[in-house]
Formats: sequence, C-alpha cells, structure tokens
Amino acid sequence: MSGATSGGSASDGSAVVYFFGALEGLLFGYDTGVISGAASDTSTATSG
Repeated sequence: MSGATSGGSASDGSAVVYFFGALEGLLFGYDTGVISGAASDTSTATSG
C-alpha cells in the first residue's frame, strides 16, 4: 500500500510536468502558424 501511495504522489508531480510540456507544445505550434501566416501575408503585400 505504501508503494501505491508514493506512486500516486509521484504521478501527481509528473502530471504537472506533462501538462506544462503539452501546453508549451500547443503554444509553440500556434506561434509557428501565426508566423507562417504573417510571412505569407507580407510576401503577398510586397509582391504587389
């Protein structure tokens, strides 16, 4: 039983790390999409 309890607390800490890792990945993907969209808009505007 004590192993299950310590495993539970370790998984709670891991869940926080995994949550922030996933959030960072989502924000990085969103940022990449915004930059790509802005780059295509500027190339269209400068070409003419």
